[in-house]
Amino acid sequence: MSGEQQPNQNSLVPSGNRALVARSSTLVKRGLELAIRIPLVCPLCDSPHGWRPDTDGADWSAYSAAKSSKNYNDARKFAKVLVDRHPDCVFAYISLASVCLQLKFTEEALAASRQAINLQPNDYFAALAWGCAGASYAESGQGEDAIAALRRAVTLKPDEWGFWDALGMGYREFGRSAEADAAFQRARELKSGSPATPAPSISISQTTTNAPAKTEPIQKPEKSADDEFQDLKQKAERGDAKAQVELGDYYHFGTGMPEDLQEAVKWYRKAAEQGYVGGQVDLGYCYAGGYGVTKDVVESVKWYRKAAEQGDALAQRSLGDSYHDGEGVTKDDVEAVMWYRKAAEQGDEYAQVHLSFLYFVGKGVAQDFVESAKLLRKAAEQDNTDGQCGLGVRYENGYGVPQDFVEAYKWYDLAATYSEKEAVNHRDQLSLKMTSEQIAEAQRRVAQFIEDHNNETQESS
Repeated sequence: MSGEQQPNQNSLVPSGNRALVARSSTLVKRGLELAIRIPLVCPLCDSPHGWRPDTDGADWSAYSAAKSSKNYNDARKFAKVLVDRHPDCVFAYISLASVCLQLKFTEEALAASRQAINLQPNDYFAALAWGCAGASYAESGQGEDAIAALRRAVTLKPDEWGFWDALGMGYREFGRSAEADAAFQRARELKSGSPATPAPSISISQTTTNAPAKTEPIQKPEKSADDEFQDLKQKAERGDAKAQVELGDYYHFGTGMPEDLQEAVKWYRKAAEQGYVGGQVDLGYCYAGGYGVTKDVVESVKWYRKAAEQGDALAQRSLGDSYHDGEGVTKDDVEAVMWYRKAAEQGDEYAQVHLSFLYFVGKGVAQDFVESAKLLRKAAEQDNTDGQCGLGVRYENGYGVPQDFVEAYKWYDLAATYSEKEAVNHRDQLSLKMTSEQIAEAQRRVAQFIEDHNNETQESS
């Protein structure tokens, strides 16, 4: 912020807050990995009524898939399912808080953070909850409360560089540059593994330990949610296609109102008929599933095709699914390969997995184990569990890659992080053929992958 007037501690700085929210989301992802890998310190497992990844993985998988594809409205709905089914689960509330931050539902994010803190989890997960609370306050422009919450996170986990990094962002965005520099310096030192200076002094008394439990209402933005909705509706009624899709989403997901799928379809159709890709994709989705309209797979294909021809990767993959399954069109694997390839080249991880399968079995394209493995690797590196498990199978058996049990174990174990039962079974069976040294090396590679992946996420945010 050099060269600019520094904001006061209670000002709202959206650009910086977006970075803080992204940092909070990254920390939550790291927390999930620790929750499943270190069960002895995991409140999800310690609580007698908590969520157990091995028995309730389906609930988490639905949330994780929606959030990974940045479908935050769906992710919020699935996070609410987790909370409803597992009211004593710390991580369910943290997950809800994280996705609500992405949607700027700050009051809901703060409420979920409070619930997580009230469950009195261990230090790491309490720190995650305080971090979410800090980001919530920052989004609402409450600088003092944001910094107090972030300080609390640091006092709980002073050896975790991510919390110092988040605190530095909070200091910087609310005009406290000297303290920001000290926090960032500590984060860099911890990240490098060799702290060279004493930690900045932050005592418990400096933090507002009950900040998230405040009874005063959160400071509202200048416009209320209802005002914003009315503005959006007026834009949609004037023919703004983007606003029409966003308004459709409000009705589809019941955001601040009862769910109304027929009204959602009405607005998606208006946008789609203007040639707007987002409306065409959403309308195709509604026809495919019978949401707000009578299910009609032929009509679904029609709208997916319109969007796919404009280059939309999701529509291209969906059209590939239609040709592969013979839904709404005559089954045609060659045509499926063409559309999967278009989506895969744009980085769609699910299209990469589907295309990999067709290469593996030689349907619609010449059989090619090497190309199949390459596609799986691209999906696996995006944290796609099907890609990770499939790549493990390739390495275990030497299909398209040199046989390598250590590498196979690594990919199985990464997929198993998300309670992928097939991956768990493969990993456990493979471990019977491996030495303890090989398993240790595989686990080292898993840890390295997670660290690299988190670093990439942080850099991109």
